Amino acid sequence: MRGYTFAHAVPLIVVLALVSGCTGKESAPTAMAQGPVAVLVAPVEQKTVPNQLREVGTVEAYSTVSIKSRVEGHLEAIHFKEGDFVKKGQLLFTIDQRTYQCESREGCRAGQTG
Repeated sequence: MRGYTFAHAVPLIVVLALVSGCTGKESAPTAMAQGPVAVLVAPVEQKTVPNQLREVGTVEAYSTVSIKSRVEGHLEAIHFKEGDFVKKGQLLFTIDQRTYQCESREGCRAGQTG
């Protein structure tokens, strides 16, 4: 017959400790013995509640567009703010006209003389 080792005894000791802990006569008082619990009540109200989200995260654009100018010049004005909705054909930027007007006049003069 084989001898029992400490490894065999550990599960038996754990099971006996659990069973003996559950059968004690001095158990905690039950909820019924403690009596009723106080509860706060309020009348029902109907209100409009704002939908507010306070979350941490990132926002990604639904679509993005690259804009390239056909002429060079300095920007005089920007007609939108970041995040605004824009429509097709809407004026976005105003470029200083003096730069390309001078270039076109010189081109015309050069073409007339040559």
